[in-house]
Amino acid sequence: MACVPRSGRALCAAGALGALAAATLLAVPAVAARQHGDACAPVAKWKAVFPRAAATDFAVRWPITYHSGTRNHWPGTCGGWATTYTDYRGTDRTDEARAPTRDFAQVSIVALSSRAAARAAYAETLAIGGTHGAPAAGALMKSAVYIANRDGRQDGETAAVVSLVRNIVVISTGEGRPADNNGAKALREQERVHRAIQRNVIAIR
Repeated sequence: MACVPRSGRALCAAGALGALAAATLLAVPAVAARQHGDACAPVAKWKAVFPRAAATDFAVRWPITYHSGTRNHWPGTCGGWATTYTDYRGTDRTDEARAPTRDFAQVSIVALSSRAAARAAYAETLAIGGTHGAPAAGALMKSAVYIANRDGRQDGETAAVVSLVRNIVVISTGEGRPADNNGAKALREQERVHRAIQRNVIAIR
């Protein structure tokens, strides 16, 4: 599956979360803490900010896994966490869970060593995005919709959302079914997850 943006630069839906920022390289949070000092020490606590599936529009939240964040190439990156929300209730966490008939969102958070570093990362991610939904108080959020093409034909749309809260950047991409022409369902589902994460980040001291 490929993606063509409604306007601006192209983004490939296959691996879109990786293109946006979600790293899959595993590491130990303590490593990031040693690299960036005390500013990265709290990385482990951010695992708790992902809402349960019951608090979203999805049926299932997959296990939350740590990632180093190094693929983002953002100065001050400490590491982060990632998971997938889906309406797929089976055990096959491969292509079947992200089949054209499924609602899903791949969500990643990246902790940075300072608010300034997080602002810079947010500014350069999804540069063509516009504001569609209201973020939680104190947070920023932007999103974009991309036309999904399978085998050379349009087949729904993929939405991508990025938000900033404290020193955390939240990135997601996914699809909503049934497909519509403006990506409204995928945006609504992902923005609900983002707002929950934003509130949870703000609540952690």
